[in-house]
Amino acid sequence: MTRGDRRSSVERGPQLQEVRTKFTPTQSAQIEALDQALHGFACERKRMFGAVAYFVNNNMFAGAHQNELFLRLPADDRQKLMQEYDEVSAFEPMPGKKMAEYVAVPDSVSSQPGMLSLWIDRSYRYASALAPKQRKPKKESP
Repeated sequence: MTRGDRRSSVERGPQLQEVRTKFTPTQSAQIEALDQALHGFACERKRMFGAVAYFVNNNMFAGAHQNELFLRLPADDRQKLMQEYDEVSAFEPMPGKKMAEYVAVPDSVSSQPGMLSLWIDRSYRYASALAPKQRKPKKESP
């Protein structure tokens, strides 16, 4: 398996089919834009999706994946963002696997530090208001 290749098995009837998904590495400029926009926020930065994701109260609210940034927003903000920018779509880290409440942020937003900060702030406030998630215990290796 080459770097950037992710393999999983999908069962279809009695046969087993191998599915490959190619991942594009996240651009460092996207990660830097998120780091700058989140400077001063009380949040935790973790490696995820081959890039980074940001959490408040153990709830993920922003991150980078392949060639896009993503944000967790309430329904009214998701709708508003989708109305303002045609390129906004539901965040789908793998084909057919949309993440509820998350949107993929287009370059037209992420390339404008002021606009990105506005939407990150909304995402942060939304996730901060959610009930804190309990951390899952680490699995012991055999």
